[in-house]
Amino acid sequence: KSMFGPSLQVANRLREAGKSVNMLLQVKKGKKAFDYSNRIGARYVAYVAPDEWNAGKVRIKDLRSGDEGPGFDVAIEHLVSHFQVASANGASK
Repeated sequence: KSMFGPSLQVANRLREAGKSVNMLLQVKKGKKAFDYSNRIGARYVAYVAPDEWNAGKVRIKDLRSGDEGPGFDVAIEHLVSHFQVASANGASK
């Protein structure tokens, strides 16, 4: 299943809230996507995958936390507020 549409929805929602978003247009395995994100200096990865999307969630990984875990799920309706709180606590876009 193509996740391009849902990924674009997430990117647009974050952009409308003033966040800087870079979206991969090719399908990549998780490690390659995270490597790319690190290379461009991203703070977070919002990973839009079928299982999470169908549950109304997006997986978020903080690349600067040092946590090697898979990240955590955020409900789509709380996505923008999650990043507003992170920004208020000193995290960059």
